[in-house]
Amino acid sequence: AANHVTGTIDLWASAANGIEVTDLTVSADGRRLYVVMTTAGGLTFSITPIRVFDTATREQIATIDLGRGFNARCAWAADARHLLCSQNGRGAIDSFKVIDTATNSVQSFSAGFFANDVAATPDGRYVYVVDGERVLVLDGATYQQVASIPLPSFGSLIELTPDGSRAYVRLSNSLAEINTA
Repeated sequence: AANHVTGTIDLWASAANGIEVTDLTVSADGRRLYVVMTTAGGLTFSITPIRVFDTATREQIATIDLGRGFNARCAWAADARHLLCSQNGRGAIDSFKVIDTATNSVQSFSAGFFANDVAATPDGRYVYVVDGERVLVLDGATYQQVASIPLPSFGSLIELTPDGSRAYVRLSNSLAEINTA
């Protein structure tokens, strides 16, 4: 029957105290669940593991380490193979991560000091990263910054329309709408 709990996944059996789930995302084929976590420790000592689960067995099959930082948020690239992650608390040099989910290898790129969230256009042309009081626009192939859009205040979350023509950014008491076309 539909609309009922069919099972659970134990996240805490092997986890230390003070771990928080900051994001969840499922692969395009539905076979993998990526659980993004932050360990306690503040700006200096927090680390960000991503636990990967097989959705058929509900078993953990891998852990991807994003390193030091906190509150990572992830979105799928248009190719549905690469997972794009913003990671706050890293510094400008490596606050944006690209995970090749076929190998679980991680590449780091620059995306500002306060990388709070990430979204990618459906055509793969651009990636948007909320970075404090601006949104960075990255080239979707090279992940290099091509533009910066100022925000009226500190932003935290971003979501693109299905056609990628507009982005909505959560501000402290409002939303900013950005024309991305």
